[in-house]
Amino acid sequence: MKYIPHITVKYETDFTDDILNMEWNGAELDHDELANYREKAEYYVREHQEHDAIAKLKTNRPLTEKDIKSLEEILWSELGARADYEKEYGKKPLGEFVREIVGLDMKAAKEAFSAYLERADFDSRQAELLRGIVTFLCIQLTFVQRRSNINKTIHKPWKSCILLKR
Repeated sequence: MKYIPHITVKYETDFTDDILNMEWNGAELDHDELANYREKAEYYVREHQEHDAIAKLKTNRPLTEKDIKSLEEILWSELGARADYEKEYGKKPLGEFVREIVGLDMKAAKEAFSAYLERADFDSRQAELLRGIVTFLCIQLTFVQRRSNINKTIHKPWKSCILLKR
């Protein structure tokens, strides 16, 4: 600005920090706000998306038997018991539970769907509509509170799409 002087002041410091403790504490799951199993499990999954099994579910890669055992160990032993899981989520598969929390990576969804688009005989408008639907679902599902009736609310608007009928 024209009337404000442009004076630059530079300060140099030389601080040293004293290390008091080198102990590493992982996720603090014993807080009062994480008292019930649902909160603990969902917090763990959100905070550990780099875990092999969780990352595979997010990027739409198949799980190995080792991955499933790892998820079972975490969710059914470390965070609580299998009975706690079944009390909160019923018979919901672990993969479905994790996918509801972390969602599906947009790149992985588009890669999976591109193979379908290449095989199918769609004109450019139909292909663009389908790509738009995939993008919409990937974006919206990250914000939508997922419940058991999610299929009713998500699929209903797209069932009557005239362009998709053959």
